[in-house]
Amino acid sequence: AVVGRVERPESKEGAAKIDAWIESVNALHEGDDKSGAQFVYSKNMPDIETVMREFDPEVEEALRNSGFPDNLPDMDLKSTIKYMCAILDIPVYEGYMNESLHLMFTAYMHLKNNPYLRAEATTPGKGKG
Repeated sequence: AVVGRVERPESKEGAAKIDAWIESVNALHEGDDKSGAQFVYSKNMPDIETVMREFDPEVEEALRNSGFPDNLPDMDLKSTIKYMCAILDIPVYEGYMNESLHLMFTAYMHLKNNPYLRAEATTPGKGKG
C-alpha cells in the first residue's frame, strides 16, 4: 500500500481523510474491527503494528526494482509463504505456518480496509485503484 500525505489538510476533503485515518488507527488499537486482533499465537509473533510499519526507503526501492511481486522466484507454496513472511519479518515456525499466514493476512486486511489508504489509491496520480 502506498502511504501518502494529505495535500490540503485544511480542506473538507483533507480533514475527512485525516479523520478516517485516525478512526482506523483507533479501531486497530481497540480491536473493534474483529480482524483477528484477539487471536492468541502459540509461538512468539510480532504485533500487528510492527508488521504494518512502513518499509525503509531502501527496501521499498529494492522491491520496486526487483519487479516484486510479479517476478517472484519459481517455488512451491510452502517456500512462497516463507518468502513472503520473511519480507514482512513474520517468523515461520515449523508446524505453525498457519499462524504466520494468519498474521500476514490480518495485516493485509488492515491495510486493505484502511479508508485513508483506499482514498489515496483512488486519488488520480496515487497508486492503483
